[in-house]
Amino acid sequence: MEFCGQKNIVAFLKRQLDPEKRLIQSLLFFGPEHLGKATLAYIFSQSLICEKKVWSGCGKCPSCRAYLKNFHPDVKILSNEDQEKSLIIEQARLSSEFLSYKPQLASLKILIIDGAENLTFEAQSAFLKILEEPPQQSLIILISSQIDRLLLTVRSRLLPLRFQSVANEEISVWLNKEKINPAEMEKAISYGLNKPGLIKKYLIDPSCYKKSQDARNNLDRILQSGFADKSRILEQIIKKEGSLDFNLKEWLQLGRENMLSEIFKNQNQTDTLNISLNDKIKLLKELTRAQSLLEQYNLNTRLLMENIFLA
Repeated sequence: MEFCGQKNIVAFLKRQLDPEKRLIQSLLFFGPEHLGKATLAYIFSQSLICEKKVWSGCGKCPSCRAYLKNFHPDVKILSNEDQEKSLIIEQARLSSEFLSYKPQLASLKILIIDGAENLTFEAQSAFLKILEEPPQQSLIILISSQIDRLLLTVRSRLLPLRFQSVANEEISVWLNKEKINPAEMEKAISYGLNKPGLIKKYLIDPSCYKKSQDARNNLDRILQSGFADKSRILEQIIKKEGSLDFNLKEWLQLGRENMLSEIFKNQNQTDTLNISLNDKIKLLKELTRAQSLLEQYNLNTRLLMENIFLA
C-alpha cells in the first residue's frame, strides 16, 4: 500500500531530497500510534540513500537493494519490540560510533530510533552529545508516541514533525486504490479511529475486531457494574498476560473518541460511554497517567486499576 496522510510532512521531506538544499540532520517524528511515523521514516531514508534520489527509492540501485534486504551498511535502526527492556546507554554509544564512520555505500549515514521514549535517562543524555554536534553526512530520526518522556534538552535539538489523524475521506480514497471490499473498508474505518496503520491491521487480521470489541465491552461493564463485579472484571484482565496493556490502549482510544464526539457533536461517531463529559475527561486523564506509569515503572497493576475504578 502507498503511504496515507501527513501531506505537509511528506511534502517537506520530499524537498529535503533537493541536492541544493542543506539537509536537516536531526528530526523528531511524533504523534499517536498507527499514523505511519516509522513507515515514513523508512521511506524517507531509502529515498536519501537511493543513488537516483527519487522518493521511495528506485528499488534497483545497489543501495536500494541492500536497504530492502535489511543489510545496508549506512543505515542503523533501533527499535524496542520488547517493552520490558529499555534502549540503553550501550546502544547510544554504539550508535555514536556508527555515525562517526564515513558512509560506505550511500552518501550519508542514517540512524533511526523507533520508540525513542524508551531510551533511558542515561542513553538520552549520551545522545545529547550527538545531537549537539551531529557528524557530517549523517541523519538522525527519533520516532515517539510519547514525547513527554523525552528530555526537553533532547527535544530542543530536533526538528519536530507532528503526525495527526487522517480524515476518513482520505483513508477511503487510499483504500479504494487498493480495491478493498467496500463493506470491509467501512468496517475497518469505523474501528480505525482515523489511523491508517490501525485500519490496515484490522484488514489484515479480522480477529482484531473481536479483541477490540471485547476490550471496549470490558470498559462498559466496569463502568456500569457494582463494586464486586468491577473488582472481578479487573482481576480477570490483569491475570491474563498482555491483556491490561491491550485493554488500556483500547480504552484510551474509546475515551478520546467519545469525548471528541461529545465536544464537537460529531455525527459520524457514536457516544458509547454512558457517563458525563466531566467523567469522560477525568477517566481519560487517569487512564493516560496509568499507561505512562506502567510503561515507566514496575507498579502493582491491581492497585493502580482499583484506584481508578474502585476508589
